[in-house]
Amino acid sequence: MGFDIFMLGATVVAAGALTWFVIWYFFSPSDAESSSSAKGSGTSADSQSSDEAYAALYGDREHEAAALSRLVLVGIVLTAIVFALAVLALFGSDDPNNWTNAAWIQSPWLQAILITPVMFYCGRPIHHIGLHTIAKRSPDINSLISIGTSAAYIYSLAVCVASDFMPEGSREPYFESVGVTITLVLLGRLMETKSRAKSASSVRQLAELLPKIAHLVPKAQR
Repeated sequence: MGFDIFMLGATVVAAGALTWFVIWYFFSPSDAESSSSAKGSGTSADSQSSDEAYAALYGDREHEAAALSRLVLVGIVLTAIVFALAVLALFGSDDPNNWTNAAWIQSPWLQAILITPVMFYCGRPIHHIGLHTIAKRSPDINSLISIGTSAAYIYSLAVCVASDFMPEGSREPYFESVGVTITLVLLGRLMETKSRAKSASSVRQLAELLPKIAHLVPKAQR
């Protein structure tokens, strides 16, 4: 009874704090709006676009493409293994001789170990940009992805640590969802970066075709 009252009070406090945060975050002027109104025109330098944020992290398009290629490769390999383990865990049965009931397959800790590099190494640019835009109160798609994958990762860790305290139907981790989401986002960014780098290279090659010297013909000789 005492524990139920404590949980009820904690829920009310958490709901009140969350409601206050939502009202403050979304309905009060952001730093970018305050800076713009103070200057009269233009946008704040803090509200960078995703392109500018990635450029600040990696520099030019070529370096960005090379870095994203490494991240995507690591994400694909580790996520594929975690996804395979998650699928095999679903085929577990009451038969103790079934190989899918092996402890290393059914345990979520192996998935946690494999997906942690994807979360923090591969997802570093996403979390960096997403948290930066949240701090500046101008969230973008990176913010949404960072919050979603962080929530799934933390919940999955809670399943690993305290699954016995969770309801019967809520003991499945979501590590594969974390890996798939981060890897697909990075893959999309990589494809976009390579496409833009190719376009910029084509423009430079076209500019090189222009003549270096122009001769002015006098009107009398025309």
